[in-house]
Amino acid sequence: MKKIAFTLAETLIALVVIGVISAITIPTLQIQHQKEQTVVQLKKAFSDLSRAVSMAKTEYGDPISWDYSLNNNEFFNEYLYPFVQLSTQTIQEAKDGGITYKQLSGQVENSLLIMRNQGRIVELMSGCQIFTYPLAYSTDGTTRRKCYAVDINGYRNPNKFGRDLFMFCLDGDKGTFVPHSWNDNEKPGQVKRTREQLKKGPSSFNYNCSKKARGMWCAALIMADGWEIRDDYPW
Repeated sequence: MKKIAFTLAETLIALVVIGVISAITIPTLQIQHQKEQTVVQLKKAFSDLSRAVSMAKTEYGDPISWDYSLNNNEFFNEYLYPFVQLSTQTIQEAKDGGITYKQLSGQVENSLLIMRNQGRIVELMSGCQIFTYPLAYSTDGTTRRKCYAVDINGYRNPNKFGRDLFMFCLDGDKGTFVPHSWNDNEKPGQVKRTREQLKKGPSSFNYNCSKKARGMWCAALIMADGWEIRDDYPW
């Protein structure tokens, strides 16, 4: 019986083909895994915030009656801090330790109030962090809203909005946390943006979720897509 065997050349060609296929597919699979992990961590952070509000309701009543004249830090300390905290430090201390926070565009985020050095980082048992700051978020005293940045994987890179850093706001009228999706001069629920608007704007403060923007609306985009990071997401 004639034996069938591969020649050295055929074996080498097969190895090259396998190598090419691996080089193409493995990075894609890694990116997909990163996206899936981001969604899992984002949902966990959202759940932590929502649970804190639910617990605070039993202590302080309906959020519509909470004191929104308090600045961001005072409000967090008064109503939410007892239900989420593990440890804290200032944003300045994090930056002194070599942490750099970036926009989705890749630029360093310096202008957002919540990322200023006097702000505070509250770390949860899950490992995610909540950013608070000692300033009012809105000059409109009638707006029942408090906004916080959430880093879903703590100090680990990339520390970038839209990748591991996202914005949520407590909507006092609804009594729940919602993803950030408005300009500073709008009230929660006043404007409902489409998926394309969340991606492309317009946004007076460049909050939209695109590679050329700051990325504060990315959590809203992920939630609008059914807790999924789609192929056209600016990863």
